[in-house]
Amino acid sequence: MDKKDMTILSCLRQDGRMSLTELSKSTGIPVSTAHDRLKHTQGFLFQKYTIVLNYSNIGFSTRAIIFVKSTSIKRDDLKDFLSKHPHINSLYSVNNDFDYCFECIFKDIGEMEFFIQAISDKFQIKKKEIHYILKEHSREKFFSDFETAKMMAEGNL
Repeated sequence: MDKKDMTILSCLRQDGRMSLTELSKSTGIPVSTAHDRLKHTQGFLFQKYTIVLNYSNIGFSTRAIIFVKSTSIKRDDLKDFLSKHPHINSLYSVNNDFDYCFECIFKDIGEMEFFIQAISDKFQIKKKEIHYILKEHSREKFFSDFETAKMMAEGNL
């Protein structure tokens, strides 16, 4: 990934719906070059175009980050279950005495507590930590600042 790719990605992190013309104006990279680079890097440098939701405004006011450790015989079943569950926003394999960390989103605490109890019973959860998200201060900011991306591309960060 070179400086032009980093510059393009930084602009798209700010506004994923930016037109090629706007992208060209913002970066100083010709439209045809930006188009070619996006075409060749899609799926490699970025996975998909998406939006960032305001969960509370669509009726989902309870969010948590949960760390879990399961028995070794249930670990893969738990991963498969969580990766397909509609209330799981993100799922990660982690270290430090846990198997997985996931962000889940529910309408209320009761619904979430029911879910947590159900997976605890079904997948023999040996250890869990639940961290409710009280207030979001920032999200999806990495690589969205043009100057920071430029410094990274130049190896100055």
